[in-house]
Formats: sequence, structure tokens, C-alpha cells
Amino acid sequence: GVYDFFALFAWDRDSPGQSQMSNMPKVIKSIRKYYKAGAKGYEGESSQGWVSKGLGHFICAKLMWDVNTDVEACKKEFFDLCFLKASALMRKMWDEWEAYPYAECREGDLAKWIDWTNEAAVKETDAAVQKRFFQIKSYLHYLCLLRIYRAEKKETTLAPLLNFGYRLLDNSSIAGFP
Repeated sequence: GVYDFFALFAWDRDSPGQSQMSNMPKVIKSIRKYYKAGAKGYEGESSQGWVSKGLGHFICAKLMWDVNTDVEACKKEFFDLCFLKASALMRKMWDEWEAYPYAECREGDLAKWIDWTNEAAVKETDAAVQKRFFQIKSYLHYLCLLRIYRAEKKETTLAPLLNFGYRLLDNSSIAGFP
């Protein structure tokens, strides 16, 4: 079997595109490579945080049952189930996150993602989906706080980040900031 690391907070800070769970082509290739080599078990360690890693966890679970799973169909299923009428708009954001090259989120990108999430929240009013939009907005707020802390590295910018991360641990939208 194989033991892999899908996402660890210490490595990726729960930022878009920084964990293996954000880089699905790499994970898909890895799972299929080990399967072809004869692996009978595959275990991946991951931190919580469904917003940045949920799609990856969903696809990996499907691939571990059937390595030949149609990944595009899985993505469509994930977004259709999670966001109903707003699925195309939210997929656009996740697609951008998958290839996001910056360890530090750029201010303009954060603003764009906030706009997309607000637009999606108007498009789909289902109560369960609205809760997901709140969690995504919380994740984006976390990224803003992380950006501020990384820029200043002061206790006055660390405390809000720690407090916010702690308050969100129960809804699993972010991994938190230890």
C-alpha cells in the first residue's frame, strides 16, 4: 500500500493551489500510477478544510473505489450537488484555485473570488447552499487575514487570524491556524 500526504496545514497554510488536494491532476496521476504498480491500498493524510480540499477529497474517494472513474463527471456531480444553479460559477473559482501559482493570495484575486461568491449567492437561494456560501466567504476572510498577517508578522495581526481560525474549526471550512 501507499501512505501519502494530501494536505498538511504546516505545508500549505490551507491556501488555494498549495496542497495536493488543490492539484487534482497530480493526485489523479499518483493514484493511477500506484494502482498500475500493484498497490492494493492507498491512504492519504489530510487536514480538514472542505473549501480548498473538498473537491479533491470527493474525487480521491471515488478514484480509490474505481481508479477508472470519470473525473470530469465527478467534478460535475460535486458542483451540481453543492451549488445547484450556481455550480458553473463556483466551478470557475475552483478551477482557478487548482492552478493557483501563488503561495500568497493576491488582493485582486481575493476581491474577484468574493465577487464570484456573492454573485453565486444571489443566483442560488437554497438554504443548504447558502450555508456553503457562508463557509466559502469565511474561507475567503481567512485568506485575507492570513495575507495581512504574512505581510506584517505582528501580534496585532496574528491574534485576529488565530481567533477566527479557532471559531471556524467546527464547520470545517478551513484547516485553521494552529
